[in-house]
Order: sequence, then structure tokens, then C-alpha cells
Amino acid sequence: MTDATFEMAKQRHETGALQEAEELYRRVLADDPSSYRAANNLGTVLQQLGRVDEAIAVYQCAVNTNPDCFLLHYNLAHALHVADQLGSALFHYLRAIELSPHCAETHFNLANLLFEQARYSSAIDAYRRAIELDPDFSKAHSNLGTALYELQEFAEAARYFEAAIEIDEENSDDLYRLARTYSKLHRYEDAIGAFQRSLSVNHENAAAYAALLETYEGLGREFECEQLVRAWQAHLPNDPSLAHWQASHGTAPIPDRASCEFVMAKFDELAIDYDHIMQQVNYRGPEIVMEVLAEYRRPDNALQILDLGCGTGLSAQVLRPFAQSLIGVDLSIGMLERARLRIHYDNLFQQDVLLYLNEHPSSCDVIVAMELLRHFGNAQELCTLLASALRPGGMLVLSADELDSRESGDWMLTRQGTYQHAWDSLGIALQRAGFAVRTLQREKIRQERGGPIPSLLGIAERPIRRA
Repeated sequence: MTDATFEMAKQRHETGALQEAEELYRRVLADDPSSYRAANNLGTVLQQLGRVDEAIAVYQCAVNTNPDCFLLHYNLAHALHVADQLGSALFHYLRAIELSPHCAETHFNLANLLFEQARYSSAIDAYRRAIELDPDFSKAHSNLGTALYELQEFAEAARYFEAAIEIDEENSDDLYRLARTYSKLHRYEDAIGAFQRSLSVNHENAAAYAALLETYEGLGREFECEQLVRAWQAHLPNDPSLAHWQASHGTAPIPDRASCEFVMAKFDELAIDYDHIMQQVNYRGPEIVMEVLAEYRRPDNALQILDLGCGTGLSAQVLRPFAQSLIGVDLSIGMLERARLRIHYDNLFQQDVLLYLNEHPSSCDVIVAMELLRHFGNAQELCTLLASALRPGGMLVLSADELDSRESGDWMLTRQGTYQHAWDSLGIALQRAGFAVRTLQREKIRQERGGPIPSLLGIAERPIRRA
């Protein structure tokens, strides 16, 4: 009877009748609690139904009964991995490898877990083992390329992206990754060819349009830029990155701020390179923030600090010693994933900064908003909300790219897609928001194209109202 019930459950499972399959698998287990096949399949059904915690409990119980079953350890590891219980998942992947060392998929999943923990060297070893076991495992080649890219080993990364494409010539994402890697190697013609191949496979790869356009602009190839923009507009007429590029180049109205959709797309794509880029431009934001807070430090380090537009968390390490609570807010999930790995934040929120500030009045002692104004033109609403989110006596530290004095107006959107602000207009915006401006000074915060970018550093307080 148990075998017949199991076969019936499998049939329901295969046809997608998951609730019926669940009931039948449970019936098998009631008759034979040691049936690893029924437990394994029940766990799979529960995962398909989105009930991952229940699946973990079923797998764990079955592993306790069948401690040498490779399949149960593998599926338990996968379920734990999905549930972000990475330490336990690692244990069961390793146990599965002990039981069946020649399964490429297990080494691949182990490598993915190690990659998520930023243990890139260990991940690389596991990806290499997966490839040894299955040389045609295109995703293992691709992910190994990505891990090598993280370590800035671009030449070797390119080799593995090339290998992945040899296996799967129509993989637009791998073609894009290869093109981006060629760009890092200054192999611009090869990069252009790979970007073009990526777009020929997938006409709706917005990141490839943006990156290829940046490459053409860097090479001064204006005709190709015009052609590419027309193709981009034909295939993705409502793409926010295209709209922002057109605004920055004077062919569309200039918005008061970069759209949330543009910022999310840009920084999700940029996340993998962001820390390296900031190293290259000698970004001094964390150093400056530390110097400012050293003067504001309380004896008990009881500050509630908000890192607004926190990115990958570059300032987190210097903020942590001053903070009783450290919160990071950013629009980009890709950036926040990297900020999480720094383990300095008490909490991280993926949200538009204006919405966050509006929902958290009088919640902070310190707000750090370095680089944030690069994505805002009209700063008044932002400054007003920054003031409202601070407690009386709270302090704001922010930076902005300075508008050239030869330019008119309070702010402008540059051809690079970032906003610049006039010194006097930013000071007025802060004062109108109710801040007492302690200083608004020129500061060397980063450098690009061989010299420092003219930047402003603002330090302002929300006054304490005396009775």
C-alpha cells in the first residue's frame, strides 16, 4: 500500500497537483517514517509551495533518520540557502560533498554560497572543481568569471566568460559581462563587439545600451552614439536610464532629481565595481566624516546615526564607534547587499530617501548624506526633510559637487548625469529648511580626470528651541 501511495503522490507531484501530492507523501511517511524518498519529495513540494521553513523541518527530520543520504543533505542545504541560513547550509553542502564528491552541482551551489559571503577565493576553488567535474557547465564558468572580476583579476575573468559563451553563444548576460571585463582591460574594440552581440541577442538589455554608449562617448565616437540612442529609444522608449541620459545631454527636460528607477538601475549595475571605483578616485568621504564626528562625539557613544544613500557602506566602519544605532538607507538592492556584508549596520532599508525621511521625523542625532546631492538638483525638499528627521541639536554632514562659478543658476545636471550645486544656493536651502549652518566649505572629496572635483562639505545643526 505504501509503494502504491508513493507512486500516486509522484504522479500528482509531476502533474502539478501539489496539495494532493503533499497529502499523499505525508500519508507514506505516517506509515513509514524512515522513507527518505517520501521525505525528500515532500520537502520539494513544500519548497514549491513557498513553505521553505516547513521543508527544512522535513529534510532535517529525514537527515536525522538517514544521516548518510546525499540527496537529503543536498536538498536541506539548498533549502537553508534559500532561507538565508548560510552557516547551516554550508555544513550540509560540505556533508553532501563528502557523501558524493563528484556532483558538480553541489560544488557549484557551495561556490555560490561562499560568493554570497564574500569569500571569493574559496568560491573560486569550488567553481573550479565544478568545472573539472563538468567542463560544459556554462553557469559555473560564468560565475567563476564574476568571482575573478570581484578580485579585479580581469584577464582571467575574461577567459571564463569567453568559455561560458563558447558553451552558450546566445547568452546575452554573459556577453555583457565579457564586454564589461574587456572595458576594464582597455580592450575597447573587443568590448564594443561584445556589447553589440549582447544587444543583438537581447534588444532590451538597458545596461548594455548604457555601457556601450559610455564607451562610445569615451572614444569620442559621436555618430555611433547617435545611432545607438536611436536604437535604444526604438526598443526601450520608456527606459529611465535613456531618459536621464537625454536630459543630461540637453535633448529632454531636466528633472529636479534623478528618478528612483534610474538610480536603482544605475547602482544595481554599478555595485560590483563601486568600491574599486571609489578607490580609483581617491574618495575621502569616510575620512572626512570621521574627522567631523570626532568633534561631535558623546562620551557614551549613544548617537542614533542615519547613513543616507549609504551605498556599499564605505562610511560604516568609521560611523560604528560613534553609534548606539546605525541605520543605512539606499535605493539600490545591489549596493545594500554589499553594505550588509560589512556587518556594521543595525538595520538597512531599501527605500527612496525622501520617503524614509518623511516617515521618520525626529529620529536621528546625526545624518550623513555624502554623495547624495549628486542625484538631486533642487535641494530644498531634501534639506527640509533632513531637518525634520533630526532631533533638536542633531547634526547633518553632507557633500555636493560644486557648480562652476561661470555657470548661472542654483544647480545644473552635467553631461555625466550628476548634479552640481552653487555654494550660495545650497547654503540658502539649508537655512530655509531651519538649519544653523556651521560651515559650508570647499573640500577635496574625490578626484576625476587627473584632478580634484570641486566639492562642497556642509555641516549644519537643527537648533534647540529655547522656551
